[in-house]
Amino acid sequence: MTFAEKLRELRTATGLSEMKLAKASGVEFAALREYAMGRRKPPFAAVLKLAKALGVTCEAFAACSDLV
Repeated sequence: MTFAEKLRELRTATGLSEMKLAKASGVEFAALREYAMGRRKPPFAAVLKLAKALGVTCEAFAACSDLV
């Protein structure tokens, strides 16, 4: 599973739109869109912010094939 796929799965499970996730996490919407589309890899700081906003630990993204 890629980071984009996992992000979509977690975001959908929490019922957040991309805009709401961006606001809740403090990650800029444009950057979040790039991560969600798989065009850019997020820096670790962004992974931490997104995980916190999604109510999970950063380990939720540990198995993402494109982050290792």
